[in-house]
Amino acid sequence: MGDSYNLKKKVSVIIPALNEEKLIKRSLIQFTCALKKAHCLELIVSDGGSTDSTTKIAKQYADRIVLNNKHS
Repeated sequence: MGDSYNLKKKVSVIIPALNEEKLIKRSLIQFTCALKKAHCLELIVSDGGSTDSTTKIAKQYADRIVLNNKHS
């Protein structure tokens, strides 16, 4: 097996959000740098088209923000 077999896999934690400015920071700060490093975590916030400050706050703590503004 090649060297890539020994690489630690990344685990993605996906947090769905829609107008969660009052709670998003409290949720995201639980994932400390030490915890993310120890478990090789990637923190992704999937925003469903928030009209408040959810994405602005999430950008401070998440590794990636995915915007989904499509509504059925």
